[in-house]
Amino acid sequence: MKRRLSLLELIVILMLVAACGPTPSPTQPPKVVPVHTTLRLFLVDSYTEDDFWSQQVRVGILETLARSGYATVDGTLELETFYMDMRHVSAIEDVKPVALQAIERLVDFQPDIVIVSGEEATRTVIPLYVDSTLPFVFCGFVGDPSSYGLDLPNVTGVVEVLHPVQTVAMAYAFVEDAQRYLLLSDGSVSGRARALSTYLTLGQSEYGTSTFSFKTVREWSDWRKTVLTEGKEVDFILLAGSQGVVDDAGSLVDERDVIAWMFAYSPVPVFALSNYAVVNGAVGGLVSYGYEEGVSVGNVVLRLAAGEMPADIPIRGPERNLLAVNLASTRRWNLRIPITFPIAARIYGTELAAQGGQ
Repeated sequence: MKRRLSLLELIVILMLVAACGPTPSPTQPPKVVPVHTTLRLFLVDSYTEDDFWSQQVRVGILETLARSGYATVDGTLELETFYMDMRHVSAIEDVKPVALQAIERLVDFQPDIVIVSGEEATRTVIPLYVDSTLPFVFCGFVGDPSSYGLDLPNVTGVVEVLHPVQTVAMAYAFVEDAQRYLLLSDGSVSGRARALSTYLTLGQSEYGTSTFSFKTVREWSDWRKTVLTEGKEVDFILLAGSQGVVDDAGSLVDERDVIAWMFAYSPVPVFALSNYAVVNGAVGGLVSYGYEEGVSVGNVVLRLAAGEMPADIPIRGPERNLLAVNLASTRRWNLRIPITFPIAARIYGTELAAQGGQ
């Protein structure tokens, strides 16, 4: 029989992980980097301008640069963005033609530094670009950079660190007498990458493969069927990714609608690895947060602008993590929140109307 963490152990682990990394004091702003020239940045984003995760990354980058003297309003920062619109794509080969378009725009812009955001952009633009003197900074990428040819002297970045073990531990604390769960992710490029990373991490933990089933589902009709049927065989669902679900025509289904439908119809509680899913109706988790990735990318850009070389800046995760709980969802599934959780967690209360019925 597998050993479960005691509640006290769980709380300590979650609070330590959630609090890891330096937290800037509001009374001590970051040191200002002297601005000697205009900084030209080219941002290749895997998704779209209105994608929530993309917006959060962009805000984190721009706010961090502005605090150190680089801003578009005064001309010290020139930023051009290329949006690839690849959230729905399931094969990395389908990304490459758009990556070549991004590179063409990049060459025309002649930036000082290039930021590539998202799994799709990172795995295509960097390997396809031939000039090894131009600094690249990636983010929103899950996995081993060396496996995709990203271990180059002109490349550094911020990996997206997932926390499935801590999130599953949280679910066991919330769901009384839970034994088995379903690991569920969408079938997009990024969704499958998140699912594989989650599967491997959980397989090496006490919450190993004997305690969960694993599904990647691309189409919306199959997604709903999976939740309704396989959800009855488990005690909770862990979402690795839900941003790349598509309808029968191949068009992207808004993640808010996906989560809202699960809020309304899932037979068991839903936990998640992304902040956006918790905001919109998942119970909670130790989640990835685009804004924090953007802040970390901004700090890397500042180091490069100050003269450091990409090879001297270690690839690492974001500086802080976020423990999130949605109170409306705990009420929806009649879950009891351990009394110490609100101390460490960001609390949401979102409740959305489901679209599309069962």
